[in-house]
Amino acid sequence: MSRRGSYLKLASALLVVVLAVAMLTGCGTVEKTVQEDGATTQVVGGHLVARVIDGDTFEVDGGERVRFIGINCPESDKPGGTEATDYTRDLLEGKTVKMEADVSDRDQYGRLLRYVWLDDTFINERIVAEGYAVAVQYPPDTKYATQLEQVERTAESKEAGLWAQPGVMESL
Repeated sequence: MSRRGSYLKLASALLVVVLAVAMLTGCGTVEKTVQEDGATTQVVGGHLVARVIDGDTFEVDGGERVRFIGINCPESDKPGGTEATDYTRDLLEGKTVKMEADVSDRDQYGRLLRYVWLDDTFINERIVAEGYAVAVQYPPDTKYATQLEQVERTAESKEAGLWAQPGVMESL
């Protein structure tokens, strides 16, 4: 085999290894967006949702657990918990999402704290808008707090999702 052929074979093998490592470690594409106030936000895409744990927590391929920032769903064993979990599962399981961090990287349980996007849909907001979560501020992670609170008020007034079941959402 010629020297050039050996080089191409080695380069091809190296590229396969690099791509495999990137896939296994959950590396995704990084997008930077500039907000109206001039702040830069990093949104990382390419995370496959392997399993939904409950309405506000899921696991990505590779086992990392992710908690939605700014929302709270009923726990699985509480009234409304099964419905919230099923809603999030139907929305995300098996799909590839983008994730955006705020100030804190992880919560006290070691879960990643993220705002989540599916295509152009802000999932944290969608879960609140459909009435399966309430907006909750967890300072210092409050980038979208006002937006989520406005959406919650609309969902409540329309009795969307779990708001139609008396006492479920008020107990959160």
